Amino acid sequence: MNIISLGTYCNEFVGTVRVITDSGTEGWGQITPYNADITYIDAVASSILSVLLEPIVGKNTNNL
Repeated sequence: MNIISLGTYCNEFVGTVRVITDSGTEGWGQITPYNADITYIDAVASSILSVLLEPIVGKNTNNL
């Protein structure tokens, strides 16, 4: 099972990430505390996605 897609979704209350694998399995995770006072939530989510998560795209989920 390899990761094929990552996406971040944020609003004024919380930031989440969605992971999808090549077998169709998907999962969601929270990347910010709920109701955090993050003024630039989109920039934070974008940074998390590019720096921490994008390196795992294409990797086998059993070896992370």
